[in-house]
This record gives sequence, structure tokens and C-alpha cells, in this order.
Amino acid sequence: MQLIKKIDNDSRNLIFNILITIILKGGSVILSLLTVPAYLRYFSNDTYLGLWFTILSILTWILTFDLGIGNGLRNYLVKTIADRDDLKSSKYITGSYFIFSILSVFVFLVAIILSQFLNYNKIFNVSSNIIQNSTIRVAFMISLFGILLHFTLKLIYSLLYALQKPFLVNFLSLVTSLSIFIFITLLNTGNLSDKLVYVSIFYVLATNVPTLVITLVLFLGKYRKMRPKLKNLDFKFSQSVINIGGLFFFIQIMYLLINATNELFISQVLNPSSVIDYQFYYKLFTLAPVMLSILLIPIWSAVTKALHEKRHEWIKKTYLYTHIVLMLLVIVQLIIIFLSQFLFNIWLGINSFTVDISNLVIMAIYGVIFSTIAIQSTFSNGMNILRAQFYSYIVGVFLKFILTFIFWDWIMKWNHLILINIISLIPFIVIVTSVNIRLIYGDSKRLEEKEKLYV
Repeated sequence: MQLIKKIDNDSRNLIFNILITIILKGGSVILSLLTVPAYLRYFSNDTYLGLWFTILSILTWILTFDLGIGNGLRNYLVKTIADRDDLKSSKYITGSYFIFSILSVFVFLVAIILSQFLNYNKIFNVSSNIIQNSTIRVAFMISLFGILLHFTLKLIYSLLYALQKPFLVNFLSLVTSLSIFIFITLLNTGNLSDKLVYVSIFYVLATNVPTLVITLVLFLGKYRKMRPKLKNLDFKFSQSVINIGGLFFFIQIMYLLINATNELFISQVLNPSSVIDYQFYYKLFTLAPVMLSILLIPIWSAVTKALHEKRHEWIKKTYLYTHIVLMLLVIVQLIIIFLSQFLFNIWLGINSFTVDISNLVIMAIYGVIFSTIAIQSTFSNGMNILRAQFYSYIVGVFLKFILTFIFWDWIMKWNHLILINIISLIPFIVIVTSVNIRLIYGDSKRLEEKEKLYV
């Protein structure tokens, strides 16, 4: 009890958020693992399943193509909420919703026109003898509609993060995952083409209904003064969000070009079925990194708040603690390597999957790299240190695409592409880590200068 009393309110709130988030996110991870064999039963065809995973992968890119506005809004709201300035909060929120709504409608109209001319069989490297172009187009456009709708609705996440309530974001994610799992488990009728369309439609509902409900609850309830209003549309505030969001946006694009193109490259260089094999290893070795990312979710906004309140010692201690957790994660990855065949047997069934040692080692390293980047990005984003990330990712993207195209004809396994990813991400780790350490443990005035960059 004495120890608990010594912990300040912000740290207690952070620990509470982390514990609740771990429970909720843990549920989502378990559901994600259960969903893979459920998908195998649902489609019973590797080409259809590989296609669906690839569509989801591409649409994930779109979700992060938000001009960085979501992250920019998040950082601004932390300050306006700390200052109890509801009018300013509403102006930032209104401007962000306005931009997202216009952008979503425009992108969907352009997509409708372009979809009439695209050869989806060629894009996804799937024979028209297996899946017709029209079927892929319908599934893709339905999913695109859902993603663009979610693109706008998920702005509510920025408010939840700024309010130091990230566990609610994970609660919504859990509801979505559970809904999809129940759908593909219980509804198993129709031919494969029908199933592809059905799962696309349900994906739209599962991702958007929970987000819409929480939006209405917040803006019609306790936070109604912050809700978007047309009279609060002030382009000066929109411009502020766009300015800081622009850097977030380019960082997101660079990150996606490195990490979210794996499925597409594997599908193109090898075949869609290889995507499934990659997904098995990916889900196993990103379990620990995902758990670490759960710890980091509330830390971003907490760092922004601590910087605003000049609590630099808190930032130093928290930065150190996250690296202790990273060391534990390395041990966990090693344990998973040794237990992998046992874990796959439990997950996918005995004798249904044989592990490949080179895949295990490369994916374990990829998981550690992924986690290290997550830590450095969290503190950089919270402290508004964006340019180091931006330039590091540019180098990374250059390395990934150059190396991939140079070795295209020699890539015989998907883990060769992941090895290229690892090499491409090393500059980020070296550069951004050194910048973070210099600022956090250096002169506190340099940190305060970062805080002044906000409006």
C-alpha cells in the first residue's frame, strides 16, 4: 500500500490503462489466433484465403493514409484537454472531421470510376479460372467503402487517447474481432465467391458499428462541448493539425511501404498461398511485440502530457522501463522458437504444419526489430521528434525496394523478403534511438523547445 501511495496520479492512471488494455488486447490476440483456423474452414481454399488476406493488407494501408491528422489531433487534444479548453478542442475536432469526410467521399468516387478499368486478377496474381474479376471487384469495393467510413469514424480514437482512455479503443477492437470470428464460424454457406462477398459485407459492419456507437455516446454525453459543430469550423486550427499531421502522414507512408507490403510482394514474387504460410509465422512471432505495443499505447499521450507539464524525470524513468521490458521480450522470442512446433500443433492441429528453422529465426528477429521501433516511435511521437523518423524511413524504403528488385529472381522463399525488411529497418533504429537518448537524457531545455512547437 505504501508503494502504491508513492506512485503519482499520472503513473497510476498509466498503470491502470496498461492493465485493462492488456486484458482487452490479449483477448483480441487470442481471437486473432482462433480466427486463422476459422478462416481456413470458412474458405477451404488457399487461393481465396490468400486473396482475402491480401485485400485486408492493402486496405490497412488506406487506414493509415490519414494525412497524419489522427495523430496530430491526438497531440493537440492532450494539451487543450489539460488546459480545459473545450472550445479549442471542438475546433480541432471539427476541422479534422471535415477534412476526413471530404477526403473519404472523393477517394471513393475516384475508386468507383477506376474500378471499371482495373484487372483485379492481374493485380492480385489470381487466375480468372479460379476467381472472376467481377467477384474480386465487388469484394474489394465493399471493403473499401467500409474502410473509408472507418477512416472518418476512427477520429474518435484520437479523443480517447487524449483523454488517457486507450483501453476503450482496444475494447472496440475486441468487439470487432469477436464479431468477425463468430460470423465466419457460424455462417458457412454458399460457394466460395459468395463467401468472399459475404465476409466483405460483414467486415464493413464489424469495423464501423462499434466505432459509431462510442462516437455517439461521447459526443451526446459527457464530452458534448467538444463535439464537431459547423460553427466551430476554423481553418486556422485545421491548418495546424495538417502541419504536424503532414509529417506523421509521411512517416506512416514510409512505414507502410516497408512493413505492409510484405503480403503483396510475397504474392507477386511467389504466390498467394505463400502468404498463408507467412501469416502463420507472423502471427506467432508478433504475439510478444503486440503485447509490448499494448504497453506503449497509453505512453505516447502520457509523454506528451508530461512534456507539457515539464515532468522530464518521469519521461526518463518511463523510457528506461520500456527498454527493460524489451529485454524480456527478447527472451520470450527465444522461448517461442524452441516451443514453436508444439504451439503450432496446438493452434493448427497435430501434423498439420511443420516448422522451418530459418523462418523461425528470421521472424523472431523481425519481432524484436518491430518492438524496438515501436518503443522509439512512441517516445519520438510523444515528444514531437518527427524529422529523424521521416529521414530514417526514407532510407529504409530505398533499401527495401532496391534490394527487392535486385534480388527478385533469387527470392525463393518468403523469409528472404523479411530479411530485406530487417536490413531496411536498421537505419531507423540507429538514428532515432540516438536522437531520443540525446534529448531525454541531455539538456532539459531542448525538450522544452520541442513542446513549444505546438500551437
